[in-house]
Amino acid sequence: MVALSDIVVIQYSLVWITIQAMVAQTTQQTAGRRRSFRVRAIGYVRTSYRLPEETPAQAPLNPDERGLLVVYPRYAPALAGVADFEYVQLITLLDRVPERLPDGPGQLVQVPFMLQQTGEAVGVFASRFPVRPNRLGLSLVRVERVRGRRVEFSGVDMLDRTPVLDVKPWEQHLDIPGWPSRSVDSIRGGWYQRARHLGARGQLAGRFSLERAGLLRPQSEEEEVS
Repeated sequence: MVALSDIVVIQYSLVWITIQAMVAQTTQQTAGRRRSFRVRAIGYVRTSYRLPEETPAQAPLNPDERGLLVVYPRYAPALAGVADFEYVQLITLLDRVPERLPDGPGQLVQVPFMLQQTGEAVGVFASRFPVRPNRLGLSLVRVERVRGRRVEFSGVDMLDRTPVLDVKPWEQHLDIPGWPSRSVDSIRGGWYQRARHLGARGQLAGRFSLERAGLLRPQSEEEEVS
């Protein structure tokens, strides 16, 4: 004869096993969803740049050059209100960066463009270097004019026809911590504040960092091929 306490233990065990199975299944499903995400371009930019090494390193270092954001027709209504902001952030897909790069000195540690003269390497999460786990770019540009589904802007650091994934307004109260009571100079800026050419207009990406990352072949090899 089975005691009542034994039945309770058996039922409890079955319930616990069921819960564990459900948790495991949910975890597997969540892990599966985390493997990949779909994003879609909302438009693209037109600039004068075709080669990465000849492209300005940062938009604020090239503030006067004009570019054009072309938004696809289905997303044109989303531009309502953009003209009221002086600056917006363009979130881009760095589509000229291969998804898989040759084995290098460590793809998660790179020499930022502004540190090429010293060769100092930092983790990609501490830089804006294009080689990163997800090929996302961020450009702060000045809105000059919005006409239909076209946004004329100044501040170019993107290759021609770079896909744009999103546009977000920049606003000083939200994007400068402690503004206006806190001095901008009091905010830690890591290695950027040590960079010799920080603030130097017109600085280009250059070849050294791109060659080191495997994005470009060393120039000597290219010359031998030609």
